[in-house]
Amino acid sequence: MNIAKITRSARFMLSVVLLLGALAGCSGSNDDEANISLAVDDDDSSRFVMSGPAETWNEGEGYNGKSYWKATSLDQVRNGVQWRPTFTKGGTYKVQVYIPRDHSGTLNAKYTIVTSAQTFTVPVNQSLFANEWVLLGEFAFAGNDTEYIELTDFTGEHGREIAFDAIMLDRK
Repeated sequence: MNIAKITRSARFMLSVVLLLGALAGCSGSNDDEANISLAVDDDDSSRFVMSGPAETWNEGEGYNGKSYWKATSLDQVRNGVQWRPTFTKGGTYKVQVYIPRDHSGTLNAKYTIVTSAQTFTVPVNQSLFANEWVLLGEFAFAGNDTEYIELTDFTGEHGREIAFDAIMLDRK
């Protein structure tokens, strides 16, 4: 048998094995580097914390079945939601929010991301999205229970609606 043919065949097989391993997600990383996904939806009242008068909240369709919405506020905060993820590990997380199709007409939803180190505000024109995940950015979380994402009805607009639904955090 020709040694050169065996070597070429062995290299080819090794390449196939490495490619298949990569496609299957076998990166060889340890558990400390593994990706973590956290979702917080309105079905978990300990992690989806609503504030403001209950009679001003309305229910609509959204991620996983339902969402909440209300009229925007021109001059002050009247209602809001805090999403409080249960972190298992600190790190940099990609933060996304789900914008339902209906009752998301605000041009100026202001999502506040509160980490142990800093607070960020990310404006989103909800009217541009319908049943979509929208990226707010990547943020470094310490992984403790004092960190959260918040959205209130105070947009500086009159006569519009603002939607409150799910968030997703993906650790990289």
